[in-house]
Amino acid sequence: MALVFITRALEDARATARKVEARGYQTLIEPLLRIHPLEWVEPGWSGIPAVIITSHNALQGFDGHAVPRDRMFFVVGARTASGLRARGYIHVTGTVEKSEDLPYPLRLQIRPEEGTLLHLTSPHAHDDFYQALRDEGYPIAARHVYRAEESDQISAAAAEMLAEGRVDAALFYSARTVRIFEGLTHRQNAAAGLKKTRALCLSPAVAAACNEKLWKSVEAAHKPTQDSLMDCLAKAVPINP
Repeated sequence: MALVFITRALEDARATARKVEARGYQTLIEPLLRIHPLEWVEPGWSGIPAVIITSHNALQGFDGHAVPRDRMFFVVGARTASGLRARGYIHVTGTVEKSEDLPYPLRLQIRPEEGTLLHLTSPHAHDDFYQALRDEGYPIAARHVYRAEESDQISAAAAEMLAEGRVDAALFYSARTVRIFEGLTHRQNAAAGLKKTRALCLSPAVAAACNEKLWKSVEAAHKPTQDSLMDCLAKAVPINP
């Protein structure tokens, strides 16, 4: 049975593993990031008409705190939108697949003079989409509500499987996890075995972080979604009937 290495933080990794296993693959979960909520600092909500969330991990950062339910939420990813609605937030009005698409729904529903857009995020999150909005006069404030701590090793059993070329594919959801993974495989003498492993990435930007010389192949999902990455896996590592 084909073996798929999953690098996401534990909660996300388990959800991904269920999808991968449903397609007939064996999974190996090795989280390269550990998510830790940060101390909540209450914003001045009167001047904040809308909240931006670009990662499902941010939801842990404000669980249990009084985020006003009448604010508009603009989010990346259907899972994040579902998580907000499950917590009772009904004004999830702009959901996109990648952060660079956020300015479009924001422009349609919020004017710059209405107040500050609050981005609930982490210190390592990408904020390239800010510039287009700021150029149009939108004030944006980032509030760090969680941090993603890097793992300092891959388990000995996983490193051995990688070194022996027994892993058929590794799934990557961020450029940061690519860099962590490649660094750890070098440090733990497992990099040579990656010549038998395919790096399957959520987007071309994530794929660009891979050192193609290390891998059997580097491939990106057609769209930056979980389902599209699962389709990429099915094509790259087909299950024999």
